[in-house]
Amino acid sequence: VNPLTALAMFDIVREEGEKAFVMTAGASQLCKLIIGLAKEAGFRPIVTVRRDEQIQLLKDLGAAHVLNEKAADFQAVLRETMKAEQPRIFLDAVTGPLASTIFNAMPKRARWIIYGRLDAEPTVIREPGQLIFQHK
Repeated sequence: VNPLTALAMFDIVREEGEKAFVMTAGASQLCKLIIGLAKEAGFRPIVTVRRDEQIQLLKDLGAAHVLNEKAADFQAVLRETMKAEQPRIFLDAVTGPLASTIFNAMPKRARWIIYGRLDAEPTVIREPGQLIFQHK
């Protein structure tokens, strides 16, 4: 992973001005680098993983929230986290149904930045009205 990529992506987050932001593939090397940059700058990364074993490592690196997308309570925890943190930037390496669920839970004026496609399933905008009425 190129550290300059992490710097460039974190610059997008920093420019938005909100302290909280969301990333999928939280245990990837790129996300780990971004988490470190965010911690140093006082930002609050919200990341998703697929295994509980990854949670503590990412919290130790500086992730504010680590959500296991496979957990039974994922959707409820996601909604609570989005409501509390109000992230406006979503850095997405996965796409598919997971990304759709996350974006749907995000607040008004959220931006979805897709830089990968780890999930081959279709990515569906479940609430197209959000793009118009919530300025997403």
